[in-house]
Amino acid sequence: RKSMTRGYQLHVLGYSVHALLEVAQHDKWEPGVIDPALPLLTSIMADELFGEVAAQKEVQAIRQSMREARSTTAMASFQIMARCIKFDPSIMVLIAPLRSALIDPESVHSTRKAANKVSEAFRSIVIGLRHNPTLKPHDLLVFVHDVVAEAIYDDLDAEFGSTHPLVQRDGDDNVDDDDKSNGHDDESSSDGSDDSSDDDEDDELGAVQKARRKQQLTLQQQLIRQRREARAARLRRKKTKDETMMVAKDPRKQRRRVPLQVQRAPLAELGLQMMYDALKNNKLSIEGTVVVAQNGGGDEKEDDDDSKKMDESGDDELSSSSSSSSSSSSSYEMSEMLDPYVKLLVHCCTRSPSVRVNALALKIMQFLFRIGPEHLPSLRKFTSMMAKYLFTILRSGNMELLQSAFKTLAILVRHCPYYKVTTGQVKMLLTFIEVDINNVHKQGVAFSLLRALLSRKVMVPELYDLMKRVLELMIQSSMPEVRKQSSAAFLQFMLDYPLGQKRLRQHLGFVVNNTSFVYVSGRQAALEFLHALLLKLPQVVLEEHANFLFLPLVLRLIQDESSECRAMVAEVLKTLVTNVPAARVAAFMTFVFKWLSTGQPLLKRAAAQVAGIIAQATGVAFVKYVPRLFEHVKSCLVDNEEHGDDDEGKSEADAAWQTTYFALLLVEKLFDVLPVKTMHKQLHSEHGVEVWRAVLACLLHGHVWVRQAASRVLGLYLQSLAIDSFSDASYVGTTLFGDDHSMFDLATTLCAMLEGDLLPEKLGDLVSKNLVFLSMAMAYSVNSPYYYSSASSLTNEEEDSDDGDGDGDEDDAGEDSDDDEDGIGRKDNKSLRWLMKHLSFMTRKPGGVKRLAIFRWFGVMISKLKRSVLRAIALVPMLHPLYRVSNIPRAEIKSEVEQRAKELAADIMALLKRRVHDRPYLDAYNAVRSQVVSARRQRKQQRQMQAMVDPMAHAQRRLTQNKKKRTQRKRKRQAFKAQRQGIRESDVEVASYADGGPRGEVDFVADMHIRHVSKRQRRNDE
Repeated sequence: RKSMTRGYQLHVLGYSVHALLEVAQHDKWEPGVIDPALPLLTSIMADELFGEVAAQKEVQAIRQSMREARSTTAMASFQIMARCIKFDPSIMVLIAPLRSALIDPESVHSTRKAANKVSEAFRSIVIGLRHNPTLKPHDLLVFVHDVVAEAIYDDLDAEFGSTHPLVQRDGDDNVDDDDKSNGHDDESSSDGSDDSSDDDEDDELGAVQKARRKQQLTLQQQLIRQRREARAARLRRKKTKDETMMVAKDPRKQRRRVPLQVQRAPLAELGLQMMYDALKNNKLSIEGTVVVAQNGGGDEKEDDDDSKKMDESGDDELSSSSSSSSSSSSSYEMSEMLDPYVKLLVHCCTRSPSVRVNALALKIMQFLFRIGPEHLPSLRKFTSMMAKYLFTILRSGNMELLQSAFKTLAILVRHCPYYKVTTGQVKMLLTFIEVDINNVHKQGVAFSLLRALLSRKVMVPELYDLMKRVLELMIQSSMPEVRKQSSAAFLQFMLDYPLGQKRLRQHLGFVVNNTSFVYVSGRQAALEFLHALLLKLPQVVLEEHANFLFLPLVLRLIQDESSECRAMVAEVLKTLVTNVPAARVAAFMTFVFKWLSTGQPLLKRAAAQVAGIIAQATGVAFVKYVPRLFEHVKSCLVDNEEHGDDDEGKSEADAAWQTTYFALLLVEKLFDVLPVKTMHKQLHSEHGVEVWRAVLACLLHGHVWVRQAASRVLGLYLQSLAIDSFSDASYVGTTLFGDDHSMFDLATTLCAMLEGDLLPEKLGDLVSKNLVFLSMAMAYSVNSPYYYSSASSLTNEEEDSDDGDGDGDEDDAGEDSDDDEDGIGRKDNKSLRWLMKHLSFMTRKPGGVKRLAIFRWFGVMISKLKRSVLRAIALVPMLHPLYRVSNIPRAEIKSEVEQRAKELAADIMALLKRRVHDRPYLDAYNAVRSQVVSARRQRKQQRQMQAMVDPMAHAQRRLTQNKKKRTQRKRKRQAFKAQRQGIRESDVEVASYADGGPRGEVDFVADMHIRHVSKRQRRNDE
């Protein structure tokens, strides 16, 4: 600083100091290390903002001559210093040069441009203080109060003099202590001490303080009087001849002086912004309650976000936390320190000309209103003054403060019940709300204020008219947040306000009619509102309007095109059934039975859906309707597939399979709702057996959804059985598999499901699980007959594959002597042996989903069956497909499912090897491999013989193979060229597809890419 004093050196000085400060920030120095050098640092930065350095930076020639002069580093340096200082002793030193530029009315820096620089520097300081660990709540509150009071009250003294009510005149003892001291409150005088106190020491102390304040005020009045006299003397002095004839200066070239009130506003902004950040980050707590932080800022958009969050949180904006005796004392101290801020903030709002100061004060008042008068007694005194100021803003139409005023009013009305809102004020607010709910940028605050008024239960006719518009917005608005807030406001209105029978039916009818709104969003909003309303309406009112709601909802259940809306309708119906008495549920079931007895598929479908919803809502009490329900369900499960080919026939076919599908869903819900014994009892009845047979028949239905639903019902029944009890013939007789051939017939049906084309992966998993249960039942069963007549018999190829199975059973008898208890099953179980061979043969045909399902079944059976049973009936049948699939060449794999089947086959082979031990596994593996190699050799010989027996077919086959090879080689060449020339791989695929596919637009695209290749290369390709 001493060596660099002029010219370019000053620019280098500021730049170098900033570089050193960045090192301090990067190395994370301890707070307070730079405090001794703080006066020197602030003077350097102040010179960059207001001094000779700042003036030189405005000259373009100087800025372009050196790098250090191109930008100002003062703002960033102030931010780093605010982060690295120790707050309590050093904050005043940090802001001293900036504060002097604002406080001193005769300062040479008192221009609007300088005030803007000070504001920007203050914002940088606030950002740095957010990361300062030495900033404590007590020190913060003391500093903020001093700074804001100095900025607010002193500027009023300088502006109005002794005529302002805040300045005490001689002999006036009825002015508040805060006003007497011009914002510098004294703790001893704010405790409410009176001149008439009985304590002599308090009287003496109060007299001394009062005399000191009067002396200070007298000096201030004298200073004001001297300035007025000097101004008057200048006006009375006669101008000389030279002064009279002198040309006046151009006022545009004169330095404009900023009014003191506006000039000192940045100082108040500094303090208010620091306090707002502390409140927003929950750094100020009172007596176990933490003020919920709102994501706020200075613009209207952030105010809207704040109001939305406030609406979502409702009245629970103060979260409780545990407090000990020490914390309660600190909370009491915090309450005492925050209470004087109420008056200070009110004065910031009502007497500061700065809009930014007003907005920050309103934001802080929102937090204080949430704390409540039980902790801040001054709120009761100044709430009416704040409300008057807020309504003044509304009447004036100040757009910069309008949204903040709306939000503050909403919080005031919600959290300050001691303030009585007049009818005129309510009507005025409703007028503003009616306009703002149609404005996208103001809807959040408008709904917040509306819900606050609704919580007060104000009764004016304008409110009822406004709620009709809110109800329309709930349906018609395209914004999800607006629909949500409209729904919450109207629900609060319907629950808290008196509504006549006609008006209530009118509102319910509007909502029910709009469940068929043209747009999905509107229908969903109406259904969400109905669901919330049904949960909170009294049972008497709900029972009275149950039929009015039930029938339209059932109509939407079968007519709505959106699956999401149908699911929401089902949930609303479930809520309705849950909250009405049993007599009303019986009336609903009367409708169901009537619809089931008709011959219309749509009505049957609706009945099945509604019956399932009622079963889920009523639970075990639904068992009394099951016998009568089974009488009609059979007709729904029997699908009539004989429909015409015209549009009417197709619609009837669609209605038929949908009826069957929802009837199966009804049976599935009964399994979930009713106890196992009760459901088994119902299934063993006369109608229950018929329903079960119809369910099994649906396993081979022509629609995938019906197959999946039937498979789920079968799985639920199999899971309810005790599989290990199938060794007892008496228990088997109590199940639906009492017939000797029932299990075998079901096994053949499940195998037929795997053979069909309608086999998605989800259905394959269901069939695999059902086969596991059925196979275990066969393994446990004492009587497991083997019926060829009841299902498709083994083919010749399957019988041929049976040769050699079971070899080596006698050789390994000694090794299996200790394996009889390690699983289930018997070697002579013919049904299980047939099932194993049949599934093994099915995997020889292509089908990734089918192979996945069968291989999963293989894995479960390997872990369940005994080793002796595995070696006898499962080892060779399992190894045949596993070996074939695991050795499929990668080029022949065409889908991701086939690749997963190949990986699963390798895992199952490893599991099988661990289960049956190495020697038996290797013997069977070698036998299978030799058999596969022999079969391939035989097919090769047949192809060689074909050249002599059928030369035409042989030649055609060779041509097809050569064409495939040429296509593959060309694809590889094009891929190599694309990689060398930068052509995308997708373009190469298009070109290769064009060579082997139909001519047309794709060939044109392929030719465009081939142009990248030289003519010689293209000629060679041709």
